[in-house]
Amino acid sequence: MASNNNQPAPRKKPPRINSAPSVKAESSASSPAPVVPAPSTATVAKPAPKDLPAYEFLGYLPESYGSKKLFLVARDPHILFAYWDLSSIQYQEAARAAHDGKIFLELYVPNEGRVQQIHVWDSHKNWYLQVNRPDTSFVAQLGYYRADGGFEVLTRSSEVRTPPQGNICTVPK
Repeated sequence: MASNNNQPAPRKKPPRINSAPSVKAESSASSPAPVVPAPSTATVAKPAPKDLPAYEFLGYLPESYGSKKLFLVARDPHILFAYWDLSSIQYQEAARAAHDGKIFLELYVPNEGRVQQIHVWDSHKNWYLQVNRPDTSFVAQLGYYRADGGFEVLTRSSEVRTPPQGNICTVPK
């Protein structure tokens, strides 16, 4: 048989770029599964800043500043958001002082009393509170119960008010 020069040359596989040994998958699929290198068992270190000039890298942010501040804001007429800044040492000291070892986030309506109480852990730094009370004022506090039954306040938020129902912000066209 004579060869036909009009036919294209047979296609060859491109060379492999990574040098990891390939594992041939036995399947009936038309294309083999990609070879994925096995994850490393070594611990992953914090990535270093990418070649920043010395004046650009100001350092890493701390996990907490230890300011003991509690911030409360209304997300909408039904949800409040609370954020607090307690260091792990401050949390542990308060938990040791608590008779049951628990720290609580409490939500109050002024002149009505407590409406919610949430047990928070040292890993918690914020919480969404469903209140479903439009046009209502709230105050939050973080603290623990002493052995005598009294509540020791670590920090208290400012008073905030949920917006009235139906007030929706829209962007003008």
